[in-house]
Amino acid sequence: MKQGCSTYLINDISNTAVSQDSDNQTAMLSIETQALSPIAVEESKAPSWDRPWIGPLLKDTLFTVSSGDESTIHQSPNHQLKTYLLLDAAQVSALEGVFSLAKAEDLGVLCLLGGEARKDLKDYAPYLINLTLSQQQLEEGDIPSFHRDVFIRYWGKHCGIFLHSYADLNTVARHCKKFIKLKDEQDQWFFFRFYDPRVAQDYFRWMENDGVRIAKWFGIKQGKPLIQSLIFEADAGQSFTRIEAKNYEQLNDHSPIGLTKVELGWMQQSRWQRTKKAIYQSLQQELSEEPFLQSKLERQLVGGWCEEALRHDYTTERAIYDYAYSHALAHHFELDLAEVNDYLAAKDDSDVEKAKELQQILLNAINTYRMNQQEE
Repeated sequence: MKQGCSTYLINDISNTAVSQDSDNQTAMLSIETQALSPIAVEESKAPSWDRPWIGPLLKDTLFTVSSGDESTIHQSPNHQLKTYLLLDAAQVSALEGVFSLAKAEDLGVLCLLGGEARKDLKDYAPYLINLTLSQQQLEEGDIPSFHRDVFIRYWGKHCGIFLHSYADLNTVARHCKKFIKLKDEQDQWFFFRFYDPRVAQDYFRWMENDGVRIAKWFGIKQGKPLIQSLIFEADAGQSFTRIEAKNYEQLNDHSPIGLTKVELGWMQQSRWQRTKKAIYQSLQQELSEEPFLQSKLERQLVGGWCEEALRHDYTTERAIYDYAYSHALAHHFELDLAEVNDYLAAKDDSDVEKAKELQQILLNAINTYRMNQQEE
């Protein structure tokens, strides 16, 4: 089984990425992205249990208590709309250095892996956690510490996605397990990290007009969805996206789905465009602090350096960023890096090591240039 979906690889796939043609089609997904205002957690002097933990807009979107009617309720022991978190233990482990669900034990937790994998990969598995809050909890501010951790420590760091459903924890978990492993067109298995917000952002936009996939993912049977909505962070937590199925009355979950070459290409291309945008924004911020750089970076130039980095086999985001950073400085000082790039291309070092060496060579050249300028 392949570990990790190919959406996590940064490849030059501009020739394979194809978007679905939405012309003359009825969109079956409602996709809405809303900006969030930052909350001043660090500035608050209130006790930890009384500090702000989530913005009002996101709080209302995720936790407003709603009672369904007969047209929306599906396999529910009661009529309250529930809020679930599909948490990525691998990402939390990477952030914290350790993974623990001790604070969530009383909430309702299920691992989406089974058998030996549940034990062997317990620190890297996806977990479904019931985050539902009652009206009384919302009014009195009686918020579990786990909820506070999720939004104060993990929001904006790609740790999971949220789901709304009237169904119970076991039913939703069984549904989500269907998508942990998917086959591609060559019958190769992929461990599909759809619970990473970056993957979800691309994948669900791709299926906007695909009734078969929408019916499968939202569990639509007899005109009723099991999953009412998906909610996940966007723009590194500065906004969130909410996705709901619509015009689904005639849809029915009955067909298996896999991963096609075209949709994998679409997700790779979307991820690559987002990576280039993030690198451009980071460079803008970092280089704006350099007193000698007065001119504003052009986004097209940065994109070109990123593409060039790929052609020189720099494939990790860190290495591509360092490569673009070095070329931004070289561009300002009118330095030619062609010979340096050829020298590094002949080395067997990793792309991160090469990018660091490129940066060091360039900084040494700039220091020499400055010293010569001072002597003159």
